[in-house]
Amino acid sequence: MKIMGYRKADFRTKDGVEVKGYNVYLSAAIDPRYGGGLMAERIYLSESKLAREGIDLATCVDRELRVYYNRYGKVDSIALMD
Repeated sequence: MKIMGYRKADFRTKDGVEVKGYNVYLSAAIDPRYGGGLMAERIYLSESKLAREGIDLATCVDRELRVYYNRYGKVDSIALMD
């Protein structure tokens, strides 16, 4: 997948805890067996997760990455590919 862009997206939980992070917009080629062109996806990355992974989004636009999900379907970690 490739990072197309990102946007600040802070929010408060039901308990009033403030979560700071970003919506990250990704693109990937569609498998020709199922269609053609590109698909788009949005994932949410908190500032703490980005810090833990050592990733600065400002330097990542147009870079390839791999997204790993936990068993609950939430982003667990990401790895830049280049």
